[in-house]
Amino acid sequence: METEDDVPLHLKNLAAFLIRHHSDQLRSITLSPDPKLHYPLYIDFAELMNEDPPLAHLVFSHPIDYLRFFDDAALWAHKIVFDKLKFEKAVEKIFIHVRINISGSPLECPGVNFSKYWTCESEAPWDSSYTQGDCDQRSKPCEGTNFQYVENTIICHDYQEIKIQESTQVLGVGVIPRSTLVILKDDLVDIVKAGGRNAVLRGICPQVFGLFTLKLAVALTLIGGVQHVDASRTKVRGESHLLLVGDPGTGKSQFLKFAAKLSNRSVITTGLGSTSAGLTVTAVKDGGEWMLEAGALVLADGGLCCIEEFDSMREHDRAAIHEAMEQQTISVAKAGLVTTLSTKTVVFGATNPKGHYDPDQPLSVNTTLSGPLLSRFDIVLVLLDTKNPEWDAVVSSHILADGETGKKKDEHLAHIWPLAMLRRYIHFVKGYFRPVLTKEAEKVISSYYQLQRRSATQNAARTTVRMLESLIRLAQAHARLMFRNVVTRLDAITAILCIESSMTTSAIVDSVGNALHSNFTENPDQEYAKQERLILEKLKSFEEFPDIISME
Repeated sequence: METEDDVPLHLKNLAAFLIRHHSDQLRSITLSPDPKLHYPLYIDFAELMNEDPPLAHLVFSHPIDYLRFFDDAALWAHKIVFDKLKFEKAVEKIFIHVRINISGSPLECPGVNFSKYWTCESEAPWDSSYTQGDCDQRSKPCEGTNFQYVENTIICHDYQEIKIQESTQVLGVGVIPRSTLVILKDDLVDIVKAGGRNAVLRGICPQVFGLFTLKLAVALTLIGGVQHVDASRTKVRGESHLLLVGDPGTGKSQFLKFAAKLSNRSVITTGLGSTSAGLTVTAVKDGGEWMLEAGALVLADGGLCCIEEFDSMREHDRAAIHEAMEQQTISVAKAGLVTTLSTKTVVFGATNPKGHYDPDQPLSVNTTLSGPLLSRFDIVLVLLDTKNPEWDAVVSSHILADGETGKKKDEHLAHIWPLAMLRRYIHFVKGYFRPVLTKEAEKVISSYYQLQRRSATQNAARTTVRMLESLIRLAQAHARLMFRNVVTRLDAITAILCIESSMTTSAIVDSVGNALHSNFTENPDQEYAKQERLILEKLKSFEEFPDIISME
């Protein structure tokens, strides 16, 4: 270890600054158990400017040199803290990087992602270790060509490239947005992720606490899958439909209204006052001639149609939307007018259960909705207001905190995406990505579908071939959400988790539980991995499919 006399003065000054203002971070780094990790130490540029303006100017104008000085100073400051904490299970670190928070300043050095050292085996009178190719830079080059790799000298870095592009919203017509490449290394890798799970979903209906499963379902429904034409030249819809079945006060209406705000075109109506003509099309006489007036589903073509109180519609009125939901057309033969209108729309319905919801009965019994209509919904989420003291305490604290004046807001709410950004994101991924299924994803979806077909005796309305198409659409939507052009096994698992919420009497995953009580986790990737292992184990243990799923 260096002595204090060996440390240059400028490093001492930088280390003193870090100890004065960031001793808590240094202490946390020192007490962390892994000595091989790269640890970030965050400082604020405004703080540095306030403390030492000349130094702040040098950091800004010469970031390559001074970021390296800061890293050396951080190690020296860490060693000082280490000496004070060596009796508290402190672990000495070798990689600490100072990260300066300053908007719009190019402080990151491009660099390379690895380097290694070689020894020149020339017969020259001197011998040393240096990077390959440096021989000719000496005053008396040896012109040697025989190099021997020096063991254990490879220096590797985690490495990521991201591209930042100008917002198209602030550019004029016909202007191509400019972009710049940013290189991230070590602890900065994966800090920026396109389609972060929590980042996107927390922005959906943020005034409602938790409900991770429901917010995921809303996002996947609005994004949708890829429309295609099958071998018989029949169009298969890419739009998904979502139905919420829940007790009063579970937030169904708030989600319908927020989803309508996210869509570029939306129509909200209630089943209580809607007729088949109001939902589809009606014929009116104007000036002695008959003409057609579009209903809610036609007006929402290319967007979203939200229907509250779905169960309040009369049976023959509900039957009128069967064609609109599946074939995405409405065939009209009224007053001598015969035509077909387009209804390429997402249907988002909400309904209360018939009396007390009985989980032992199929959805058709609990909702009084017919099997053919239920089979057209890709996701049916059941929100039951069960008495859960822990959940009630968390929700009541969240609501009361919002009502208190002057109280600091939840730190998660401070980082949610605004509505405009969320709308642009959904619009972008829908137009840019057309993901295709991998063989691995196809195996998972196919085996789950066959398992449901064999075991779901009471849920016949939900286990038709439309379930298979729903699984594909939801998996494609999740791939889009995660900025991917291929559907991976994880996307298929996510689609299964959404469908499982509809399988109240034949769910294969016991841990899905009540969608109302699903909350956000600190590590969504870890939770996904847990659910993935659970579902794959269930599929593999099913005797008809002993080898169809690989657990690796």
